[in-house]
Amino acid sequence: MKVKARPVCLDSERSILIGILERNLPELPHARRSEWLYDKNPAGNAWSWFAIEESLPSPIGVATVVPRFMWVGESLKLCGQVADFAIDPGYRSLGPAMLLQKATFDPVNRGLLAFCYDCPPDDRGMSTFRRMGMEANCRMRRFARPLRVERRLGEKLASKKLVSITALFGNLALRLLPTRRHSASGIKVSVHEGRFGAEFTELDRNVRGGNLIRSRRSAEDLNWRFRDDPLNQYQVLTAHRGGELVGYAVVSLGEQDAYVLDLFSRSVAEVGPSLLDAVVEHVHDRKIQSVHALCADGSEMSGLLRSVRFSGREISARIVAYAKVETEAHAFLHGSPKWSFTRMDLMA
Repeated sequence: MKVKARPVCLDSERSILIGILERNLPELPHARRSEWLYDKNPAGNAWSWFAIEESLPSPIGVATVVPRFMWVGESLKLCGQVADFAIDPGYRSLGPAMLLQKATFDPVNRGLLAFCYDCPPDDRGMSTFRRMGMEANCRMRRFARPLRVERRLGEKLASKKLVSITALFGNLALRLLPTRRHSASGIKVSVHEGRFGAEFTELDRNVRGGNLIRSRRSAEDLNWRFRDDPLNQYQVLTAHRGGELVGYAVVSLGEQDAYVLDLFSRSVAEVGPSLLDAVVEHVHDRKIQSVHALCADGSEMSGLLRSVRFSGREISARIVAYAKVETEAHAFLHGSPKWSFTRMDLMA
């Protein structure tokens, strides 16, 4: 088996790319999201590569890099996230996987991106990188805060009536546990309807610097990510003080769980508790069982989540970044920067 990688022409080969994704990653309607993800990203068009087995008429795999503007210390850099990585059954060995992974480094090696990163969910996903001598730059931990007990009781008790009665007391106990209220900080939190405006861009510009890596959050970026997404709808809560935007949270609602996809502020320690309290209040009457959040392990955000009764759970992803040797980005990545990443940074 001789496999090679080559660039995809998205204008003429998009249907082939979508076919590979649909048969290997069937949980997503790839045709519906393709134009939004590949062509309408405010950071620019995506790059994709096919894995080709020379004796076969069709590609056996694909990988994509989606561009993303990142604040790297004081500087705004164009970077990239690896996405839509899929290989047909029968070819899922380290050889084709490494070939595609190395192909995603091409925009970095050509100087088009400062660095790119991938987000393997587990140690098995790290095997390709370790074969190339790469380790995770940071680890993302899931946090959860239970709001109701029906689901957990249902796993342990056979009687629905007993579950219902016991849940009344369990839910009340969770509701009465002491917590910091957002009104105590003098911050007004409200639901933000409609599109993101200039105040979000201004907030993004005012939060940068230090030994930190984070995504740009201009109004253009946020509208693309959270308002133009063809597959999902999101709810946004904003925090204002004296009429000035000081932070926000983006939430996705499932049938029984809510997910904090992003939380951003000038001061996470000061504004974050108010926003998270408001998130809990916002979802409480929707029969949500738990609220979940994801952040870099050991980050300021992880401390915030623990302070408002979120419990640390499993490591859900590893961030593995690649930069060309002897570049400014390579030096920055090897200076032990802090990764201010949330679930938003893993979404594609």
